[in-house]
Amino acid sequence: MTVQTLKPIRLLVAGLLCLWLAGCGGPSEGPEAALRAWVAQGQELAEDKNRRGLVNMISPDYVDARGNSRDDISDLFRVYFLRTQTVALITKID
Repeated sequence: MTVQTLKPIRLLVAGLLCLWLAGCGGPSEGPEAALRAWVAQGQELAEDKNRRGLVNMISPDYVDARGNSRDDISDLFRVYFLRTQTVALITKID
């Protein structure tokens, strides 16, 4: 075999090797891990009294059973954070 005939084979082998290695990345983050990270982020933001960060975690289309919107929840956070010295949350996910 000449060098010219080996070149396409080398390219094919290299391409297949790249595809095989790309598939070896392991499982992506599952929904439980994503939920735990989201809750941990919310806990940290609340304990830091970061109202804007907490409100950004709420959907713009949020409306609860009492008719509270995202802006109403933001106002509740504002009042709560002004009235309390520290915020400490205990979270547990089973």
